Amino acid sequence: MSNKEDQNTEVEALESIFPEIEVLETEPLHTLKFTLKTENYDEDPDNEARIVIIFKFTTKYPDEAPEVKIEETENTSDESELIEFLKVQAIENLGMPMIYTLVCALLEKLNLDNENRKTLEINEKERLEKLREEEELRRFEGTKVTVETFLKWKAAFDKEMSELNKQVVDKTPKKTTGKQLFERDESLFTSDLQFTEGEVEVDESLFQDLDDLDLEDDEDDEYHPDDDEEEEEE
Repeated sequence: MSNKEDQNTEVEALESIFPEIEVLETEPLHTLKFTLKTENYDEDPDNEARIVIIFKFTTKYPDEAPEVKIEETENTSDESELIEFLKVQAIENLGMPMIYTLVCALLEKLNLDNENRKTLEINEKERLEKLREEEELRRFEGTKVTVETFLKWKAAFDKEMSELNKQVVDKTPKKTTGKQLFERDESLFTSDLQFTEGEVEVDESLFQDLDDLDLEDDEDDEYHPDDDEEEEEE
């Protein structure tokens, strides 16, 4: 049987196993397109993987590896890594129909890599969450006090209080002395002199009616302590 006949037989078997296979070309050689998805892709496409890959037979296939082209990827490893993986698989299966083996190996790697990727994402998320919690705890606990940190704080506190006390003293109003008042305004001194210099006039009319006042004592209303003693003896 020729290579061409072997290829036709293999394609018929692949079409029965993989309903999603697309035969892009049959002449001169077969070109096959596969869309591979991880197990839960349809339920959660954002967190699952998918790849569209094309295999093209050569004239010497299966005695040599088929040509491989990756058309689309979602949440997969680097394309060059996937191609290298398929080359290794192809070398191990030279001389026999290998498309089924390559597709199954790639699908298994797709699921494994996707699980590892999700595990790494979960671990990274937990790590970041732990760092956030530790940072919150450090802010809650504050800085631990040691002798060194306390002395540093006290020196800064004493310096701050010294500066505040200095500001208070500088702002306290000082009492002005008489000398300072005189130096500022001599009229303050001369204004007081006007009350001590010159003649003082007395209005004698204010005292003229004193003789008319009745200043005689009322003997009947005068209190005598001896009167109280006489009343007690009686």
